[in-house]
Amino acid sequence: MAGPTRGSTRWVVAEQAKGGVALSAVLPGLPQILAGRLVSGGIALWLWLAGILLYLSRTTRISADFGESTPSGRAAILVLCAAGLAWAWSLRDVGESDARVTDADARSQGVWIRIARDPWAALGLFALVLIGWFAVAAPLLAPAEGVRSMLYEPFLPPSLTHPMGTDRVAADVYHRFLLGARATLGVGLFAGFGGAVIGILVGAVAGFFGGWLDRLLMRTVDFFIALPKLVLLIAVVGVLQPGPIVLGLFIALVQWPALARIVRADVAMLSEQEFVKALRVLGMPHWRILLRHVIPNAQSTLLVGVVLSVANAMLIEAGLGFLGLGLGGEAYEASWGVLIRDGADLGQHWWIGGFAGLALVAVVVSLNLVADAARDELDPRARMSA
Repeated sequence: MAGPTRGSTRWVVAEQAKGGVALSAVLPGLPQILAGRLVSGGIALWLWLAGILLYLSRTTRISADFGESTPSGRAAILVLCAAGLAWAWSLRDVGESDARVTDADARSQGVWIRIARDPWAALGLFALVLIGWFAVAAPLLAPAEGVRSMLYEPFLPPSLTHPMGTDRVAADVYHRFLLGARATLGVGLFAGFGGAVIGILVGAVAGFFGGWLDRLLMRTVDFFIALPKLVLLIAVVGVLQPGPIVLGLFIALVQWPALARIVRADVAMLSEQEFVKALRVLGMPHWRILLRHVIPNAQSTLLVGVVLSVANAMLIEAGLGFLGLGLGGEAYEASWGVLIRDGADLGQHWWIGGFAGLALVAVVVSLNLVADAARDELDPRARMSA
């Protein structure tokens, strides 16, 4: 079969693809930005450039810790993997894009590409990647001597030397902010997803099977809802002073009942639809109907519930740190909540808790922006009315 002739449309597209591959090899993500895909291209370019600059500025430290079972060693591997994935994705994406992307093509490429077309969701997605990267790379960005170096003056305002100033004991707030992000985001993700999994399982089973199982599970949900969750959590955490995993489990256990009720109502409604009744008449196993047909039709509700669960878990963790409990008890840099507490009564020194508070708000708002766009995209009724 003859190849494309010089000057033909296919020849021009092939030549453009070659140029894009060459550009992706040097600056992955830039061809996507030039093609108007600002979010995916910007994320790939950031992961690549940030990883390269970090390795160049921390060469000695990374070389000493790379591959070791230390926070810095693990962070170095994760940053390198993120940069490599961005580079490989950009090359693959440019190599496969041999024609203009139409609306129909975008529909077939996946939900996240369609979500990224929403400007607010794109902004939220980029903010989450940016903050997540800083949290992952925190051990490499933080000073090797730790935050309690006592080398600086107290209450210095933000400057080039100290981007977020210093606190009352002259510790650099920027380094405390980076290390605290790992706890707040990490515990929030673990507790949020853990609580969401429990709530989705309980709600889906109760709503689909009904009967005595529904009554038993819903009375269990009512019992957990009736408990003074925040007081119970403060009491348990204050006595045990748990680590990140145990703290995440406790937070997950106090917030799953609300999601279980929402999922139960949605699944119960779907279970009465004609297609579910038809599948039951045909003899399809109940668990297969639930997993393959009912839950996928409730995915918009599930996604919003998971996102809200993660956001709520981050707020709970930060709140416990603010109260001096959880990870914020004795660990000076362990949580954004500790930073907010340290700056709560120092109105003139706004930077101590201000940056952590703004970052926490940014994460929660970004999660909600992405969830709203994903819900609108995944909800068939929203797509039909659009």
